[in-house]
Amino acid sequence: MNKSDQDKTDVDGQSKRYRAAIDKNTSVEVIKDKEIIYWVIKKDLGDYDVSINASEAPIANLYSKEPEPFESCIADKAILDKELFPVASAMKNVFDVTAVELDKIALIIGSGESDYVTVDETDLKNMRVEPTLFGLEDFVEKNKDGILGLGIREFEPERGNLTFFKAKLMRPNKNIIFIEVVVSSSLQQRGFFIQKEHSWLGLQKYIVIKTTQIDDEKVLAFLQEIDINWELIFLRRSLAINDWIEIECERNAGALKQYLRFNYPILGYMDVQNIVKVVEANHLNFKVASRMAEVLNKQKKETLQDNSIDVSYQPLAMAEIVAAARLAAAYHGERKNIKHDPDVRVEDVIRYEKILASL
Repeated sequence: MNKSDQDKTDVDGQSKRYRAAIDKNTSVEVIKDKEIIYWVIKKDLGDYDVSINASEAPIANLYSKEPEPFESCIADKAILDKELFPVASAMKNVFDVTAVELDKIALIIGSGESDYVTVDETDLKNMRVEPTLFGLEDFVEKNKDGILGLGIREFEPERGNLTFFKAKLMRPNKNIIFIEVVVSSSLQQRGFFIQKEHSWLGLQKYIVIKTTQIDDEKVLAFLQEIDINWELIFLRRSLAINDWIEIECERNAGALKQYLRFNYPILGYMDVQNIVKVVEANHLNFKVASRMAEVLNKQKKETLQDNSIDVSYQPLAMAEIVAAARLAAAYHGERKNIKHDPDVRVEDVIRYEKILASL
Protein backbone atom coordinates (compact mmCIF):
# COMPACT_ATOMS: atom_id res chain seq x y z
CA MET A 1 0.00 0.00 0.00
CA ASN A 2 1.42 3.36 -1.01
CA LYS A 3 1.36 6.49 1.12
CA SER A 4 -1.78 7.94 -0.49
CA ASP A 5 -3.66 4.66 -0.01
CA GLN A 6 -2.58 4.60 3.64
CA ASP A 7 -3.85 8.17 4.08
CA LYS A 8 -7.23 7.19 2.66
CA THR A 9 -7.54 4.32 5.10
CA ASP A 10 -6.50 6.49 8.04
CA VAL A 11 -8.82 9.42 7.34
CA ASP A 12 -11.94 7.46 6.44
CA GLY A 13 -11.24 4.42 8.59
CA GLN A 14 -11.24 6.44 11.82
CA SER A 15 -14.36 8.50 11.02
CA LYS A 16 -17.67 7.26 12.40
CA ARG A 17 -19.92 9.41 10.24
CA TYR A 18 -19.73 12.19 7.70
CA ARG A 19 -21.83 13.72 4.94
CA ALA A 20 -21.09 15.22 1.52
CA ALA A 21 -23.24 17.16 -0.93
CA ILE A 22 -22.60 16.24 -4.57
CA ASP A 23 -25.00 18.65 -6.28
CA LYS A 24 -28.32 20.37 -5.54
CA ASN A 25 -30.18 17.03 -5.52
CA THR A 26 -27.58 14.47 -4.45
CA SER A 27 -25.84 13.79 -1.15
CA VAL A 28 -23.81 10.99 0.44
CA GLU A 29 -23.57 9.94 4.06
CA VAL A 30 -20.92 7.45 5.19
CA ILE A 31 -21.62 5.61 8.44
CA LYS A 32 -19.16 3.29 10.18
CA ASP A 33 -20.67 0.79 12.62
CA LYS A 34 -17.83 -1.25 14.14
CA GLU A 35 -16.38 -3.15 11.15
CA ILE A 36 -19.23 -2.34 8.76
CA ILE A 37 -19.39 0.72 6.50
CA TYR A 38 -22.63 2.01 5.00
CA TRP A 39 -22.71 4.38 2.05
CA VAL A 40 -26.14 6.07 1.93
CA ILE A 41 -26.53 7.96 -1.34
CA LYS A 42 -29.68 10.08 -1.62
CA LYS A 43 -31.02 11.87 -4.66
CA ASP A 44 -34.12 14.06 -4.49
CA LEU A 45 -36.50 13.32 -7.34
CA GLY A 46 -38.36 16.62 -7.17
CA ASP A 47 -37.86 17.22 -10.89
CA TYR A 48 -40.25 14.37 -11.75
CA ASP A 49 -44.04 14.64 -11.81
CA VAL A 50 -46.10 12.84 -9.18
CA SER A 51 -49.88 12.82 -9.37
CA ILE A 52 -51.74 12.27 -6.09
CA ASN A 53 -55.35 11.35 -5.35
CA ALA A 54 -57.27 10.16 -2.32
CA SER A 55 -57.17 6.38 -1.92
CA GLU A 56 -59.74 3.86 -0.69
CA ALA A 57 -57.90 3.52 2.66
CA PRO A 58 -60.66 4.89 4.96
CA ILE A 59 -62.79 1.87 4.08
CA ALA A 60 -60.24 -0.61 2.67
CA ASN A 61 -58.17 -0.53 5.87
CA LEU A 62 -61.16 -1.91 7.79
CA TYR A 63 -60.80 -5.17 5.89
CA SER A 64 -57.03 -5.43 5.35
CA LYS A 65 -54.42 -6.51 7.86
CA GLU A 66 -51.80 -4.41 6.08
CA PRO A 67 -52.71 -0.70 6.25
CA GLU A 68 -52.87 1.16 2.97
CA PRO A 69 -51.79 4.80 2.54
CA PHE A 70 -54.50 7.43 2.35
CA GLU A 71 -53.18 8.66 -1.00
CA SER A 72 -52.75 6.94 -4.35
CA CYS A 73 -49.77 8.13 -6.37
CA ILE A 74 -48.40 7.81 -9.86
CA ALA A 75 -44.70 8.70 -10.02
CA ASP A 76 -43.32 9.61 -13.44
CA LYS A 77 -42.20 6.68 -15.63
CA ALA A 78 -39.02 8.68 -16.38
CA ILE A 79 -37.77 7.71 -12.90
CA LEU A 80 -37.37 4.17 -14.21
CA ASP A 81 -35.55 5.23 -17.37
CA LYS A 82 -33.34 7.98 -15.95
CA GLU A 83 -32.76 6.98 -12.31
CA LEU A 84 -33.14 3.23 -11.86
CA PHE A 85 -32.08 1.53 -15.06
CA PRO A 86 -28.76 3.46 -15.17
CA VAL A 87 -28.00 1.99 -11.73
CA ALA A 88 -28.71 -1.45 -13.15
CA SER A 89 -26.26 -0.72 -15.98
CA ALA A 90 -23.63 0.38 -13.45
CA MET A 91 -24.06 -2.91 -11.55
CA LYS A 92 -23.72 -4.85 -14.77
CA ASN A 93 -20.63 -2.93 -15.90
CA VAL A 94 -18.77 -3.09 -12.57
CA PHE A 95 -19.79 -6.47 -11.17
CA ASP A 96 -20.65 -8.36 -14.38
CA VAL A 97 -23.90 -9.64 -12.87
CA THR A 98 -26.77 -11.12 -14.84
CA ALA A 99 -29.52 -10.70 -12.24
CA VAL A 100 -30.44 -8.21 -9.51
CA GLU A 101 -33.24 -9.16 -7.12
CA LEU A 102 -36.36 -7.01 -7.45
CA ASP A 103 -37.95 -6.81 -3.99
CA LYS A 104 -40.79 -4.33 -4.39
CA ILE A 105 -42.44 -2.44 -7.22
CA ALA A 106 -45.95 -1.40 -8.24
CA LEU A 107 -46.21 -0.61 -11.94
CA ILE A 108 -49.06 1.58 -13.18
CA ILE A 109 -50.26 0.22 -16.52
CA GLY A 110 -52.94 1.86 -18.63
CA SER A 111 -53.79 4.79 -20.86
CA GLY A 112 -53.98 7.62 -18.32
CA GLU A 113 -54.49 8.74 -14.72
CA SER A 114 -58.15 7.76 -14.84
CA ASP A 115 -57.65 4.47 -16.70
CA TYR A 116 -55.07 2.10 -15.28
CA VAL A 117 -54.34 -1.02 -13.22
CA THR A 118 -51.44 -1.89 -10.93
CA VAL A 119 -49.06 -4.84 -11.25
CA ASP A 120 -46.49 -5.73 -8.61
CA GLU A 121 -43.73 -8.28 -8.04
CA THR A 122 -46.03 -10.66 -6.12
CA ASP A 123 -47.95 -11.33 -9.33
CA LEU A 124 -44.81 -13.04 -10.61
CA LYS A 125 -43.78 -14.65 -7.32
CA ASN A 126 -47.22 -16.26 -6.98
CA MET A 127 -46.40 -18.06 -10.24
CA ARG A 128 -42.98 -19.09 -8.86
CA VAL A 129 -41.12 -16.59 -11.06
CA GLU A 130 -38.57 -14.38 -9.30
CA PRO A 131 -38.58 -10.87 -10.81
CA THR A 132 -35.27 -9.15 -11.56
CA LEU A 133 -34.23 -5.58 -12.26
CA PHE A 134 -32.90 -6.49 -15.70
CA GLY A 135 -36.12 -8.32 -16.53
CA LEU A 136 -38.09 -5.25 -15.47
CA GLU A 137 -35.97 -3.09 -17.77
CA ASP A 138 -36.74 -5.32 -20.75
CA PHE A 139 -40.44 -5.43 -19.86
CA VAL A 140 -40.67 -1.63 -19.63
CA GLU A 141 -38.87 -1.22 -22.96
CA LYS A 142 -41.24 -3.67 -24.63
CA ASN A 143 -44.37 -2.06 -23.14
CA LYS A 144 -43.25 1.57 -22.82
CA ASP A 145 -46.41 3.01 -24.34
CA GLY A 146 -48.65 1.38 -21.74
CA ILE A 147 -46.60 2.03 -18.57
CA LEU A 148 -47.50 5.27 -16.79
CA GLY A 149 -45.10 5.03 -13.87
CA LEU A 150 -44.64 3.78 -10.32
CA GLY A 151 -47.25 3.49 -7.59
CA ILE A 152 -46.96 3.09 -3.82
CA ARG A 153 -45.91 -0.48 -3.12
CA GLU A 154 -45.60 -0.41 0.67
CA PHE A 155 -46.84 1.81 3.49
CA GLU A 156 -44.97 1.81 6.81
CA PRO A 157 -46.99 3.90 9.28
CA GLU A 158 -44.54 3.29 12.14
CA ARG A 159 -41.58 4.68 10.17
CA GLY A 160 -43.57 7.12 8.11
CA ASN A 161 -42.35 5.80 4.76
CA LEU A 162 -43.96 5.15 1.41
CA THR A 163 -41.94 2.70 -0.68
CA PHE A 164 -42.28 2.79 -4.47
CA PHE A 165 -39.36 0.60 -5.46
CA LYS A 166 -36.74 -1.66 -3.91
CA ALA A 167 -34.06 -3.84 -5.51
CA LYS A 168 -30.99 -5.50 -4.01
CA LEU A 169 -27.73 -6.99 -5.26
CA MET A 170 -26.33 -9.44 -2.72
CA ARG A 171 -22.60 -10.20 -2.28
CA PRO A 172 -21.23 -8.95 -5.62
CA ASN A 173 -17.74 -9.49 -4.14
CA LYS A 174 -16.12 -10.57 -0.87
CA ASN A 175 -16.11 -7.08 0.68
CA ILE A 176 -19.56 -5.84 -0.39
CA ILE A 177 -22.45 -7.35 1.57
CA PHE A 178 -25.18 -5.76 -0.55
CA ILE A 179 -26.14 -2.82 -2.74
CA GLU A 180 -29.76 -1.75 -2.31
CA VAL A 181 -31.72 0.71 -4.45
CA VAL A 182 -34.88 2.27 -3.00
CA VAL A 183 -37.35 4.90 -4.15
CA SER A 184 -39.35 6.15 -1.19
CA SER A 185 -41.04 9.10 0.47
CA SER A 186 -40.95 9.86 4.18
CA LEU A 187 -44.15 11.13 5.74
CA GLN A 188 -42.00 12.61 8.52
CA GLN A 189 -40.49 14.97 5.94
CA ARG A 190 -43.84 15.98 4.47
CA GLY A 191 -43.87 19.36 6.22
CA PHE A 192 -40.49 20.16 4.72
CA PHE A 193 -41.65 19.45 1.18
CA ILE A 194 -44.89 21.37 1.64
CA GLN A 195 -42.96 24.40 2.86
CA LYS A 196 -39.99 24.32 0.47
CA GLU A 197 -41.20 22.54 -2.65
CA HIS A 198 -44.96 23.20 -2.33
CA SER A 199 -45.45 19.48 -2.89
CA TRP A 200 -47.59 17.09 -0.87
CA LEU A 201 -44.70 14.60 -0.74
CA GLY A 202 -41.11 14.32 -1.87
CA LEU A 203 -39.62 11.31 -3.60
CA GLN A 204 -36.03 10.25 -3.01
CA LYS A 205 -33.84 7.62 -4.60
CA TYR A 206 -31.52 5.89 -2.13
CA ILE A 207 -28.56 3.69 -2.99
CA VAL A 208 -27.26 1.91 0.11
CA ILE A 209 -23.93 0.08 -0.04
CA LYS A 210 -23.02 -2.15 2.90
CA THR A 211 -19.35 -3.09 2.86
CA THR A 212 -16.48 -4.14 5.11
CA GLN A 213 -13.83 -2.04 3.35
CA ILE A 214 -14.02 1.71 2.77
CA ASP A 215 -11.71 1.74 -0.26
CA ASP A 216 -12.82 -1.43 -2.03
CA GLU A 217 -11.95 -0.97 -5.72
CA LYS A 218 -15.33 -2.21 -6.90
CA VAL A 219 -17.18 0.17 -4.59
CA LEU A 220 -15.16 3.10 -5.92
CA ALA A 221 -15.71 1.97 -9.52
CA PHE A 222 -19.46 1.68 -8.89
CA LEU A 223 -19.55 5.15 -7.32
CA GLN A 224 -17.78 6.53 -10.37
CA GLU A 225 -20.32 4.84 -12.66
CA ILE A 226 -23.16 6.65 -10.86
CA ASP A 227 -21.29 9.99 -10.93
CA ILE A 228 -20.13 10.08 -7.29
CA ASN A 229 -16.56 11.45 -7.17
CA TRP A 230 -15.28 9.78 -4.00
CA GLU A 231 -11.72 11.00 -4.64
CA LEU A 232 -12.89 14.62 -4.40
CA ILE A 233 -14.84 13.88 -1.20
CA PHE A 234 -11.78 12.25 0.35
CA LEU A 235 -9.44 15.03 -0.79
CA ARG A 236 -11.56 17.79 0.72
CA ARG A 237 -11.97 15.95 4.02
CA SER A 238 -8.35 14.91 4.23
CA LEU A 239 -7.01 18.41 3.53
CA ALA A 240 -9.37 19.96 6.09
CA ILE A 241 -8.66 17.36 8.80
CA ASN A 242 -4.89 17.46 8.29
CA ASP A 243 -4.81 21.26 8.29
CA TRP A 244 -6.80 21.42 11.54
CA ILE A 245 -4.59 18.77 13.17
CA GLU A 246 -1.49 20.68 12.10
CA ILE A 247 -2.76 23.90 13.68
CA GLU A 248 -3.68 22.20 16.97
CA CYS A 249 -0.35 20.34 17.21
CA GLU A 250 1.70 23.46 16.49
CA ARG A 251 -0.20 25.41 19.14
CA ASN A 252 0.02 22.74 21.83
CA ALA A 253 2.92 20.36 22.54
CA GLY A 254 0.55 18.07 24.44
CA ALA A 255 -1.61 17.63 21.34
CA LEU A 256 1.51 16.84 19.28
CA LYS A 257 2.58 14.17 21.78
CA GLN A 258 -0.85 12.53 21.70
CA TYR A 259 -0.90 12.60 17.91
CA LEU A 260 2.55 10.99 17.65
CA ARG A 261 1.75 8.30 20.21
CA PHE A 262 -1.50 7.42 18.41
CA ASN A 263 -0.11 7.37 14.87
CA TYR A 264 3.31 5.83 15.59
CA PRO A 265 2.62 3.20 18.26
CA ILE A 266 6.07 1.57 18.15
CA LEU A 267 7.60 4.76 19.53
CA GLY A 268 7.72 4.66 23.31
CA TYR A 269 6.83 7.36 25.82
CA MET A 270 10.42 8.66 26.08
CA ASP A 271 10.82 8.56 22.29
CA VAL A 272 7.86 10.90 21.84
CA GLN A 273 9.00 13.14 24.70
CA ASN A 274 12.46 13.52 23.14
CA ILE A 275 11.08 14.11 19.64
CA VAL A 276 8.88 16.94 20.93
CA LYS A 277 11.81 18.29 22.96
CA VAL A 278 13.90 18.63 19.78
CA VAL A 279 10.92 20.08 17.88
CA GLU A 280 10.33 22.78 20.50
CA ALA A 281 14.02 23.63 20.89
CA ASN A 282 14.38 24.20 17.15
CA HIS A 283 10.90 25.65 16.44
CA LEU A 284 10.19 22.93 13.89
CA ASN A 285 6.76 22.79 12.28
CA PHE A 286 4.24 19.95 12.42
CA LYS A 287 5.21 18.45 9.06
CA VAL A 288 8.82 18.10 10.15
CA ALA A 289 7.79 16.59 13.50
CA SER A 290 5.51 14.08 11.80
CA ARG A 291 8.21 13.15 9.30
CA MET A 292 10.70 12.63 12.14
CA ALA A 293 8.30 10.28 13.91
CA GLU A 294 7.56 8.39 10.69
CA VAL A 295 11.26 7.75 9.99
CA LEU A 296 12.06 6.77 13.58
CA ASN A 297 8.97 4.54 13.81
CA LYS A 298 10.05 2.72 10.64
CA GLN A 299 13.61 2.30 11.89
CA LYS A 300 12.49 0.95 15.26
CA LYS A 301 10.07 -1.43 13.57
CA GLU A 302 12.84 -2.84 11.38
CA THR A 303 15.09 -3.20 14.41
CA LEU A 304 12.39 -5.18 16.21
CA GLN A 305 12.00 -7.48 13.20
CA ASP A 306 15.74 -8.07 12.99
CA ASN A 307 16.09 -8.98 16.69
CA SER A 308 14.86 -12.08 18.42
CA ILE A 309 14.02 -10.17 21.62
CA ASP A 310 11.61 -7.31 22.17
CA VAL A 311 13.50 -4.04 22.53
CA SER A 312 10.49 -1.77 21.97
CA TYR A 313 10.70 -0.51 25.56
CA GLN A 314 14.24 0.79 24.99
CA PRO A 315 14.25 4.51 24.11
CA LEU A 316 15.90 5.76 20.95
CA ALA A 317 19.27 7.41 21.26
CA MET A 318 19.10 11.20 21.34
CA ALA A 319 21.62 11.32 18.48
CA GLU A 320 19.22 9.24 16.38
CA ILE A 321 16.36 11.69 17.05
CA VAL A 322 18.58 14.66 16.14
CA ALA A 323 19.60 12.87 12.94
CA ALA A 324 15.90 12.31 12.11
CA ALA A 325 15.24 16.03 12.73
CA ARG A 326 18.02 17.02 10.32
CA LEU A 327 16.71 14.69 7.62
CA ALA A 328 13.06 15.72 8.12
CA ALA A 329 13.92 19.42 8.05
CA ALA A 330 15.89 18.96 4.82
CA TYR A 331 13.05 16.89 3.34
CA HIS A 332 10.64 19.80 3.91
CA GLY A 333 13.10 22.42 2.67
CA GLU A 334 14.15 23.74 6.08
CA ARG A 335 17.93 23.27 6.02
CA LYS A 336 18.71 24.57 9.48
CA ASN A 337 21.30 23.68 12.03
CA ILE A 338 19.50 21.49 14.55
CA LYS A 339 20.29 22.43 18.17
CA HIS A 340 20.87 19.57 20.58
CA ASP A 341 22.22 18.80 24.05
CA PRO A 342 26.03 19.10 24.51
CA ASP A 343 26.36 15.41 25.37
CA VAL A 344 25.09 14.38 21.90
CA ARG A 345 28.14 13.60 19.75
CA VAL A 346 28.14 14.93 16.18
CA GLU A 347 29.80 11.72 14.96
CA ASP A 348 26.85 9.70 16.28
CA VAL A 349 24.37 12.05 14.62
CA ILE A 350 26.12 11.65 11.26
CA ARG A 351 26.24 7.86 11.64
CA TYR A 352 22.51 7.66 12.43
CA GLU A 353 21.76 10.10 9.61
CA LYS A 354 23.29 7.68 7.10
CA ILE A 355 21.27 4.78 8.53
CA LEU A 356 17.96 6.67 8.48
CA ALA A 357 18.58 8.09 5.00
CA SER A 358 18.79 4.55 3.62
CA LEU A 359 15.27 3.65 4.77
